[in-house]
Parts: sequence; structure tokens; C-alpha cells
Amino acid sequence: MPEQFYIPMSTRTKRPPLREAITQQLSIIASASVGNPDLHDLTEINGLAALSTLIDELIVAQVVEARASGYPWSEIGAALGMTKQATQQRYGRSVNTD
Repeated sequence: MPEQFYIPMSTRTKRPPLREAITQQLSIIASASVGNPDLHDLTEINGLAALSTLIDELIVAQVVEARASGYPWSEIGAALGMTKQATQQRYGRSVNTD
């Protein structure tokens, strides 16, 4: 079973800032691969999946902040390479509940 790299994000008050968690995750992945010929591919996949989750959380937080600052869905979508409608469908619930 691959080593678990994911940094727990159980509560907002206890979790490190997302940017810090992403930096930590990148460091863990990089250090695990250096000089370790026995590193199993699944271990790296696990670390990258955890990193992807952290990045997704950061994107949601940034979309919520952008909407709160008055940016329209069309501009947020353009920044993400998505249409306005796709952006609203993907992130609208996060914005409405935060």
C-alpha cells in the first residue's frame, strides 16, 4: 500500500493555509522520489492526487473570493479556461454556501 501523503484538512481552524499545504505536498513528493529507486509508482500517484485535491480546494476558495469581490462569472470562467455557464455550474454552489 502506498504511503499516504495527504495533509489532513479536517477543520478550517486547524488546517494550514492551502498555499502552505500545497508547498508541503510538493516538497514531500519531491523528497520521496529523490534517491529512492524503490519508490513505487503508486506512491507518487497518491501524492499527486493529494496535491490535486489541495489545488482544487484553493481554486474554489479563489472563486468564492473573486465573486465576493464582484467579479462576474464570465471573467472567472475566462481565467479558468471555462465558459461562464460551466463555471457557474461547477462553482456556484460553493459560492452560494460560503
